[in-house]
Amino acid sequence: MSTIDHSRQDFFIPVDNLKETTVLIVGCGAIGRNVASNVARLGVKSITLVDDDIVENHNIVPQNWQLEQCGKHKVSVLADEIAAQMGDAVKVQVHPKRWTPRVVGVDAQFTAVWATVDNIDVRKMLYNYYRDKCDHFFDVRIGASLAQVITVKDMRH
Repeated sequence: MSTIDHSRQDFFIPVDNLKETTVLIVGCGAIGRNVASNVARLGVKSITLVDDDIVENHNIVPQNWQLEQCGKHKVSVLADEIAAQMGDAVKVQVHPKRWTPRVVGVDAQFTAVWATVDNIDVRKMLYNYYRDKCDHFFDVRIGASLAQVITVKDMRH
């Protein structure tokens, strides 16, 4: 397998700054799917995907899935797509379950946590759990004509 070339982005996002970055993405629908795909291409060390949802016919257009992916867990399909793009350059772990601390391991450490779920109560749980356990927390939401990205940087410092 050839090495992934990050030279075109290295000026803006130095790959050396990201090569030890571990990412958790909870929610792999329209937002989480795109976040995971793009974060994987940045050169991070690993991505952990958590979502208990499966691809359904009504997800195809708004979430950019393929018809043949219907009935499969979103995290598994997304992991396969990342592997097809990145080979073994990024380690992907999948948890086709509803998020709880035990699903990913209560001692699991992440540099960045992305909350891309469509439930405000789950967002609150994620933030309250990870606010002292990660360096960066991102809460991304979309609704109708509104898009928001809320981030908290260096929460432990």
